[in-house]
Amino acid sequence: MQLTTIFTILAVAASANAAALSSRANPKVNEYPKDNCVNHDGSNKPTWHHAPAMCKCVSMDKSTFSAYVTAPPGQRAVFFSDDKCQDRFREKKGGEDCVLLSQPERKIASIRMEGPFGCG
Repeated sequence: MQLTTIFTILAVAASANAAALSSRANPKVNEYPKDNCVNHDGSNKPTWHHAPAMCKCVSMDKSTFSAYVTAPPGQRAVFFSDDKCQDRFREKKGGEDCVLLSQPERKIASIRMEGPFGCG
């Protein structure tokens, strides 16, 4: 009886960890109206949520000041200064980060997720 309980607990814990890992592994771009990836009410509920497919362009809304970007391992988020993902100027490899859309060199207008060999 105790062995069954232990196996059940381990199975539940393993499935919870797998779900947490898989959600972090998904590409994500959440847009926020304030510059620290929060909403006007201080919550982290995004104004716009995108789950971008590989090599698909995501245009940022003009009222967005920051974006929370998650790029899975082996992928990178590429930032563009136009809204059609043509004028590439910066990238971030894997991981999660709050990105200010007004960069010192230019404003980020669109984002695209790419694999290690790009989208050629």
